[in-house]
Amino acid sequence: MQKNIFLILMFAAMIAWGASWSGIKIMNQYLPTAELVFMRYAITAVSSFFMLFVLKRKFAIDRKSLFISILVALLTSFYGYVVFLGTKLGSASLAGAFINAFSPIITFILLAIFYGRGIKKIDMYALFLGFIGTMLMLGVWQFDAQKIFSAYNLYFVLGAFLWSCIAIASAHIKVDAAVFSFYMYLFTALMLFVFADTDKIILQNLD
Repeated sequence: MQKNIFLILMFAAMIAWGASWSGIKIMNQYLPTAELVFMRYAITAVSSFFMLFVLKRKFAIDRKSLFISILVALLTSFYGYVVFLGTKLGSASLAGAFINAFSPIITFILLAIFYGRGIKKIDMYALFLGFIGTMLMLGVWQFDAQKIFSAYNLYFVLGAFLWSCIAIASAHIKVDAAVFSFYMYLFTALMLFVFADTDKIILQNLD
């Protein structure tokens, strides 16, 4: 029973994840990218705070995890801006599918280069399928260089690379993942606040 509930929740989470990309596309019509990305992570930081409070988790964090949270926050700031801007210019469905498909490939490559991690046959098979899927999404069979190397596709490639770096860096934490996420989102929001013009965020003007 518990396993079935878990699978249902995972399925619901993936639906929400897919819908979020369409939400980004729509929200891009209302606010500038910098301000929109700041709002996203500010709201997430506040939500994370209340989640930890409800779960009665301690906010204590060791120095190494705190440093990693700052580093990951910096990467997440760039990732958020790149993804929102790419989705504004290109397709929301392509953004979600491309980054999810291409990020594991980049992660495996980075782990092999910097950590000497070997790649098993089953990993090669999975990466090959991911590569084929990525090429199909790019429409590589059309050999249209202008389309393949368009601005938004390059944004998605950069977004996938940043997400891979975030995943690798986050693997080194020694604290509860929920606590780490709170600090990461908090620092991300603070970094983005420096570049956001809050005067442009006039919520009462939105429908």
